Amino acid sequence: MKHSFKFSVIAVLFLALGFASCNNSDDDDNDIVPSHKTTISGIVFDENHSPKSNVEVKAHGQSFVTGSDGVFLFTNLSVPKEKCYVVVEEEGYFSCMRSRKPNLDATTRIDIHLISDVEGEYFAFPSGLDYTATLSDGSSITFASTTAFVDKNGEPYNGVVGIKAKVLDATSPLYSRYAFGGDQIGLDNDEEQFLNTYTGMMVEIFQPNGAYLQLADGTTPVEVFQVIPPAFLTKSAPNSVPVYHASLTSGYNKRRGGGTKNGGGYVLSVGHFSYWSTQEQSSQFGQLKCRVIDAGGNIVSGVRVQVGKTYGITDANGTFDISVPAGLPMDVAVLPEDFYGVGVVSSQSAWSNQEEKLVELQLPVALNRIQGQLVDCNDNPIAGQVSLVWSSYVSSVYTPSGSFELPTTVNNGDEYKLVVSTGSAEKTFFLTKGYGSENIGNVEICENTPPSSTGNNIRIYSNGEIIAEYNDFTTLTGEFSTENAGEYYRTVIRMSEPSLYISIPYCDSVGEYSSGGVNLHGEFDGATILNLQVNITSYGEVGGKIKGVAQGTLQGNKSIYVEFVVDRLEDHSYD
Repeated sequence: MKHSFKFSVIAVLFLALGFASCNNSDDDDNDIVPSHKTTISGIVFDENHSPKSNVEVKAHGQSFVTGSDGVFLFTNLSVPKEKCYVVVEEEGYFSCMRSRKPNLDATTRIDIHLISDVEGEYFAFPSGLDYTATLSDGSSITFASTTAFVDKNGEPYNGVVGIKAKVLDATSPLYSRYAFGGDQIGLDNDEEQFLNTYTGMMVEIFQPNGAYLQLADGTTPVEVFQVIPPAFLTKSAPNSVPVYHASLTSGYNKRRGGGTKNGGGYVLSVGHFSYWSTQEQSSQFGQLKCRVIDAGGNIVSGVRVQVGKTYGITDANGTFDISVPAGLPMDVAVLPEDFYGVGVVSSQSAWSNQEEKLVELQLPVALNRIQGQLVDCNDNPIAGQVSLVWSSYVSSVYTPSGSFELPTTVNNGDEYKLVVSTGSAEKTFFLTKGYGSENIGNVEICENTPPSSTGNNIRIYSNGEIIAEYNDFTTLTGEFSTENAGEYYRTVIRMSEPSLYISIPYCDSVGEYSSGGVNLHGEFDGATILNLQVNITSYGEVGGKIKGVAQGTLQGNKSIYVEFVVDRLEDHSYD
């Protein structure tokens, strides 16, 4: 069963506790106003560490829908100098917020790893009864018979209450992918604290139809017990811990309330469901400047580096800066899962307060480079995000000058995907890797206006140039079949001069369709479109519109990119 959730709880218990309010206001954030500029770029990954398309990412009042490579890009965004953040609320996943200290008048990189809601543990009970949901690790959530619930409109709710929860293990080397907030920086009475997480739990409550619920204001609190993980000594934990809530209007975790130690965990009373975390907090900071090179001494850009329980991503110079807690030793590492199966670890002793360290990580292999220059339709350099996608790996970098260099281990002769985005336009090129490092020259991305949304309109590009455009034509057909005893929709695009045929079977909703997932077929002037991918961005009712793009490669390694806005015709049936 799939549910649409609009809030989550991350409870991470050890030495300090945090939660983000869904219904409590953040009036104390009103003095944090956007006063500086930064460009926020990043990639959204699904639970399999694959780039996820069609995800709406929100940042400081703006939104961006990811393309086929999962990239989002907010250029010249107004943000507070203290913190910038992005938020994702995607159906089928826990909602999340990631934040960083912005690189002012430069680029701030934030990646998002989503957690599927099907990975949780599920419980259900009738409201009005005492009920305890006990998770597999011994953590629990206890509701009193007098606990009252409300729906998303604030109306009282009585009936079956569903619970979904998942424990997050902060001792996992992959925890930094999922840490709420991401940079582990909180505020205690306006003083920054580094929050060192130990474990976590996400919780959501909902109606049987999937609609989310929340606790009513002033109701009997819910008691939450969070187990301290065996990897840490229970006796070292204090008897009480400060509670933090994560502010979605400032990007900070902020101190509020407290929890009490009981046996092997902490007990706290919760008046609303939200994000929680318990941390070891430190007001003393050091500074890490990290540089990544390969075995040949060449810089490595666009690589994710884990720093304790947070992370940094190298810029075009192969470097990044990040604050770290003083007094805490930690590993600085490139994980093989994050970079073409190649990794390296440097174990660092504890920083002293205000200490700066330069850590250089050298990968054990010499990498090839894909170089090029982003240009507009007039061959002028243009800023943008460039992503190289090969197998299950993605390396990506934002270039303000248009000049880019991406390290890779793509094998000679292998095909790879190069995706470029300016924030308002995106193009995909399917290329074949030559021998060694190579300069692919100018990569043209034209910020053309989209096809008209009235009538049937198709625009066809090859290698970034418009080669055909047809407006108000009537040769589009919509069909309906009863194949395999099931009923499926099929979108078929047919044109002539130049001839174009794209068939998208079983398409009944927005989403990405690829030749590996469905029996999708395309031809252009008699040549088969290889690596064909179709992204339906809008699927209207009969009489409405189907909007989207199709892209792939033709013989001769030429790329083809099709934008279409077409009528959704009445579906036809046939045997």
